[in-house]
Amino acid sequence: MRLWVVSPVLNLREAPTSSSRILRKLKENQEVEVLEVSGPWLKIKVKIDDVTGYVYSSYLKSKDR
Repeated sequence: MRLWVVSPVLNLREAPTSSSRILRKLKENQEVEVLEVSGPWLKIKVKIDDVTGYVYSSYLKSKDR
């Protein structure tokens, strides 16, 4: 499933917790692919460079919304 970042800056994390290491910062309207769901967290792949990590699901939306 393809989704887009809706926050001005979104931390891509190493694990599905807010205390885990930040791998990088994603920008608003950046496209990602959902790989798996872990409660309210999503494991994603960043479309630009294929880096994977976790983000909180409420900061991503489909283009339809």
